Amino acid sequence: MAWYTMKKIIKSIIVFLIFLYLQLFKIIFGIQYINNYIQRTSLLFTIPYILKIFGAQIGNDAKIKNISIDNAEKSYQNIKIGNNVYIGKNVFFDLADKIIIEDEAVLAGNVQIYTHGDVGERLLSKYYSRKQNKVVINKGAWIGAGSIILYGSVIEKESIVAAGSVIKGDVKQGWIYGGKLAEKIKQFY
Repeated sequence: MAWYTMKKIIKSIIVFLIFLYLQLFKIIFGIQYINNYIQRTSLLFTIPYILKIFGAQIGNDAKIKNISIDNAEKSYQNIKIGNNVYIGKNVFFDLADKIIIEDEAVLAGNVQIYTHGDVGERLLSKYYSRKQNKVVINKGAWIGAGSIILYGSVIEKESIVAAGSVIKGDVKQGWIYGGKLAEKIKQFY
């Protein structure tokens, strides 16, 4: 029992020291420095705490491995993760809009979540305007390894996205969705 208490105290001290370190470097280098820490740290237990400290809402017992974050302006306020969520290694979050992951959801390794689509100030911008919307992964959903979830998608409660799939839209409760075959859609000019 004493070892468990001592271990908990040591973890708290480590998180506090890392917080001070990251707060200083955020002032100097911006949020990208924190993104790099989260992506590379071997102290995985610190990731949920660091995300919380910098604005994310993280539930109890969330297991978050090394993730990659883009488009976080100054904080992680667009991240909301529920209780007992598992997020595997090399998951990518595009935080242009909200990413909501409810209780008991699982994101396997290499999943990518995009909350916007934008060609920027390029030739195609006259045909394709910026689109942005949140992504919601509901309670108990399972996203297979290497899947891509695009802006505006809602993965309903207790549904499965098969590994390597591309999702744009809704995944209905109790169903398995899979696949990613590209096809000609329409000519835009």
